[in-house]
Amino acid sequence: TAVRSYLAVPLRTRSGRIIGGIYCAHAQPGRFSLHHERLVAGIAALAAIALDNARLFEGERRQRRLADNRAGELARSNAELEQFAYICSHDLQEPLRMISSFLGLLEERYREQLDERGRGFIARAVAGASRMQNLIRDILSFSRVSRGERAEERLELREALDEALSNLQPQLDAAHAIVEVGILPVVRGNRLQFLQLFQNLVGNALKFTDGRSPLIRIAAQREESGWRVTVADNGIGIAPEHHRRIFQVFQRLHGRERYEGTGIGLSLCEKIVLAHGGTIGVESQPGEGATFWFTLPDGESSGVMAAVQGTPLGDGIS
Repeated sequence: TAVRSYLAVPLRTRSGRIIGGIYCAHAQPGRFSLHHERLVAGIAALAAIALDNARLFEGERRQRRLADNRAGELARSNAELEQFAYICSHDLQEPLRMISSFLGLLEERYREQLDERGRGFIARAVAGASRMQNLIRDILSFSRVSRGERAEERLELREALDEALSNLQPQLDAAHAIVEVGILPVVRGNRLQFLQLFQNLVGNALKFTDGRSPLIRIAAQREESGWRVTVADNGIGIAPEHHRRIFQVFQRLHGRERYEGTGIGLSLCEKIVLAHGGTIGVESQPGEGATFWFTLPDGESSGVMAAVQGTPLGDGIS
């Protein structure tokens, strides 16, 4: 049958690109009116939207698949790197202990036979070996948290803090530091990791000082979904542009000749807090001290446990 009437309406995407059309034909001349044209145009608009949405959905799904694949590859790569770091650090401990031991024997037995330059060489080697031991220790701690090596238990944060302060007692005494502790909550967590967390945060407060006796305040505040724990000091402070950088592994703001460290401590703190479902950050300005904070979800329905409080004694812990 010969076509005498013809109606064509394009399918346009939201951007105006033509991706097809709807075509109508009839043997009767003048069969299609303005009404037919408007009807087909409406159908074409709906069809174009549906096709455009399907195209966008397929593109988004493809991007998600690519992102998932990349995330999987990244996770595998990170796991391999962490495993490699763990194995290397673990295997390096024994030879490094041997090097340190022989350096100590060399310094002890042959010190008088060496000139000042030779003694200086040994001292630098001993210091280098000590830094390497500290680095290996921190890498192992970092790897353990990354590998998910943690056993959760009901934990009074005050107990973990007290153990950390006990470990740091020689440094606290040497610096004539005052530590004020408020009421701390009970949480679900790994005792050794929270011990490490407090030891790193308080250790930094002791390290980064401007000559004044350190004043360190540790407290917790109730929040809607859990707890916010703060460790505040009166040290040298941190410029705002470095507030995120300091949590990156191996990042240092100061040279080793001024402040010792491996650049892993705060990265380890972040790993520990994230592994326990919290977040961590810092509020600070140069010369105004720093307040490190971390959040934790509720660990006990009973809330906080009482903590020992008192008036500072000048030097030491209250």
